[in-house]
Amino acid sequence: MKPNANIRGLLGYIKKSTNAFSAIDEAVMNSLESIEQRKGLNVSFAPSISINLYYLTLLDASLRELKECHIIDNGIGFEAKNYARFLDFFDNSKGYKNRGTGRLQFLHRFKEVEIESDYFVGKKVEHVSAKFSDQSFQNFKETREVDESKNIETSLVLKIPKFSTSEKKLFDTLDIDELKSHLLNFLMLRLYLDKCKDEKNLVKIKINFFLDGKLHSEREISTLDIPEPDKSDSFEVSYKKINYSAENKIAWHKSRDKKARITYAHFKIDEEKQSQNALFICSKGVPIEQINFPILKKSEVVDGSRFLTLFYGDDLDEPTNISHSVDNILLPTKEDIERAIGDMYFNEELEYLLKDDVKEAIDLKIKEIYNKVFEAERKQNENVSKIAKAHAIPDYIAKNAKLNITDNEETITKKLYVAQSEYIAPKGYQAKQLFDSLKSLTPTDPNYQNELSQKAAELSDLIDEQNKEELGRYIIRREMVADLLLKILHQELDYQLVPSEKGERKSKEYLIHDLIIKRKTNTNFINDLWIFDEELIHFDAVSDESIGKIRDSEGNRLLKEIPDEEIAKLGLKLDRRPDIFVFPVNGSCLIIELKDPKVDLSNHLNQIIRYCTLIANYSVNEISQFSCYLIGESINEYDLEATYNMTLSGGWFRDGIPLRALNGEPSKASARIEIIKLSTIGKRAHDRNKSFADKLGIPDLLK
Repeated sequence: MKPNANIRGLLGYIKKSTNAFSAIDEAVMNSLESIEQRKGLNVSFAPSISINLYYLTLLDASLRELKECHIIDNGIGFEAKNYARFLDFFDNSKGYKNRGTGRLQFLHRFKEVEIESDYFVGKKVEHVSAKFSDQSFQNFKETREVDESKNIETSLVLKIPKFSTSEKKLFDTLDIDELKSHLLNFLMLRLYLDKCKDEKNLVKIKINFFLDGKLHSEREISTLDIPEPDKSDSFEVSYKKINYSAENKIAWHKSRDKKARITYAHFKIDEEKQSQNALFICSKGVPIEQINFPILKKSEVVDGSRFLTLFYGDDLDEPTNISHSVDNILLPTKEDIERAIGDMYFNEELEYLLKDDVKEAIDLKIKEIYNKVFEAERKQNENVSKIAKAHAIPDYIAKNAKLNITDNEETITKKLYVAQSEYIAPKGYQAKQLFDSLKSLTPTDPNYQNELSQKAAELSDLIDEQNKEELGRYIIRREMVADLLLKILHQELDYQLVPSEKGERKSKEYLIHDLIIKRKTNTNFINDLWIFDEELIHFDAVSDESIGKIRDSEGNRLLKEIPDEEIAKLGLKLDRRPDIFVFPVNGSCLIIELKDPKVDLSNHLNQIIRYCTLIANYSVNEISQFSCYLIGESINEYDLEATYNMTLSGGWFRDGIPLRALNGEPSKASARIEIIKLSTIGKRAHDRNKSFADKLGIPDLLK
């Protein structure tokens, strides 16, 4: 006699699969096996499977709820032997390397299951009906003969869903193309292998969504949906056996004869047909255990395609190597076997296919399959490191940025700043709390200085040592820029000392310009505008571009479209190029004009005014305040108007210079011009760097 099994106990023993579609997948696999059985009878038929999902509209017409799922096939059906096996848990006599427990996945997600099945008995067709639930698995059977001319089919009905909250949301909002994509992923290898055997008789799979009893949408998986692999090959993994050395230490040896042959199929699929990249170890032609491959994000697209890589083999099809929930490979590890050595029933003669070895072999093959992806990652890591250093973003922050291997330099830069802001945000909140607590201090209190120092120490603790190290590197780099500026002024660069080749210009103006911000670039590129003013690192800027072509980082034009006749009438020069233009903020902008150290700056004051006048009259957004720097090394102060005043550093400035309105109206804009020597800028930069270096404890590096 066969013992009875308690259904609740079985559900507790056979765990629920982590795959939300496991009930549908299990039913489809049963249908495929039933079709294979019928093919074995050498009868002519067109194999087919239908997956029908029935939805009801809720009170809110925009919402729906899954009520039932029907899987219908025209396989061999629930003839006597198959029906007996279906009722007998753990019966693996069906073949196809089944464990006899898959049907329990139905009951993990649906309360009731109904079966209607036709099957042949000789030349006659009989029909069987059965029902079971998560409360009982009764042997209820009703058999009757049906018309022989009727096409036989088996219908499995999954009723009364008992989904988790996330599963209910998934199924109630499921798009039919999402289900097709899942089934294609799940069945890709199985259908490809079937296609290789018999392309003309490949099973046709239909997906139908019904809403309130009416067909709402339909899809089909056919031969055309099964691509050829982009790559395919096989490799061997040796079984291993334990031996003991004289010192009683464990030693593993490869089997001489026993090897597992593992094959892979690597599919390159159009992004519109494949929702995500995935790598799986398979059993019986379907994915079982996903392989972690962090280099390639699930949703990432490479050259318009996504990838599906599947590893399979006869040894992986063995039912004892697969979990009952069909979502995990159960090959033993070295640790598992070594732990069992002390067991009195341990057999030293057994040979094992170890999971460690299989995964190691698969990892090596993945590097070969995805060699271009690994090379792209290596190059990107180098690029990311350079970009991070250029923007003073620490490596440990850059490594946590959510990057794709297809990201370009601009995208990488933006993502690095996002990663930095996410890292800094919580510390920024703590810092804000510290600053808010300053209101509790009283400068006249005897303990004021001690309390202030304590709060400063707490704030400093928010900056970890690596951040301080990065800050130190940043200050040292800035000092190098300041030193290079002075070396250019003093003609000390090796480049300046080598005689010029024919046609080569070694203008100090160009050298200084490219030192600070490369000509014909914008602030998406590395720049050192801080050398003029620390605030300039926060604004967009463009270098050596014609006024008529200047656009901001979002592509917006600086100037309006100006009619040709107006350009000719007023003699407007739209091809004039400010050396550095900093984009408007709150109605004001900044223009920097650089001159060779030998050039007298007093002769170029009107040049900046021309730029300002043109922009003030024709800018898309109104600009009323212009801050202008005229920078060089030579100035004849006697040529300056009396309206110019001397600065503390020995430069000159003039405020409130009115700009002419070209339409005859009163002027609405004005400019401020400051004349600064390059040597003064270099000294200012050094002084600022030194103050930071002193606080960081690295003053000697700046001497």
